[in-house]
Amino acid sequence: MTGVLKLEIVTPDEAFPVMDIAFLAVPAEQGQLTILANHEDMVCGLKAGSVISRDVEGTQTEWEIGPGTLSVARNNITVLVRDIKNTKQQ
Repeated sequence: MTGVLKLEIVTPDEAFPVMDIAFLAVPAEQGQLTILANHEDMVCGLKAGSVISRDVEGTQTEWEIGPGTLSVARNNITVLVRDIKNTKQQ
């Protein structure tokens, strides 16, 4: 499948199952960051705020996160955050 990212979210209390997504928007320390397939590898800090993902079927999910770190490497995204809660799914 082209255009697919693997998203893993980890908190001190829990590791969520890896999800296949097409899109991720996060509150990076330097501003809002959108990640699509084949994004350049990177590591950045995250500030508290809303994270939005869209899976390969088009379902959008929104979470509220605490501060943390995001890593992108070869279409694999890891989000390490202090806390997270799922707020909406559409």
